Amino acid sequence: MVVVKSIQKKLFGGYTPCRWLDTKEKEYIADTKRESFLFSVDERMVFPIRTHQIDYAISTYGSWGPIFGSPYGPDLSISDQCHLNDHSCSSLGSHYEIPLSVKEFSNEAFCLLAGSKKFKVLEYEVF
Repeated sequence: MVVVKSIQKKLFGGYTPCRWLDTKEKEYIADTKRESFLFSVDERMVFPIRTHQIDYAISTYGSWGPIFGSPYGPDLSISDQCHLNDHSCSSLGSHYEIPLSVKEFSNEAFCLLAGSKKFKVLEYEVF
């Protein structure tokens, strides 16, 4: 489980039963049981993984922290030195479901987790 607090004071994160690999290489990890999900505490919403995206539940990429989805268009990614830059990204809707009332690839979808698509992290924990 990953819990994140953005500079916008949004509290959100994700859960996966999958294990991140200890590698600097790009790797995709599948969740064939579809147990992975993202969540927003502020919005009181849960976003399950899309059925056709189970092969990209989580990823590893270089020195980046947790990535939910593919590193190319992740739903949630925590950058290296995330407390010093705004390279972390929330692009909800690519691999994880969004509410039907929210348009795909819209600013509203991107803001559901962190408050903006690119964000700076105040703190995060991985359990």
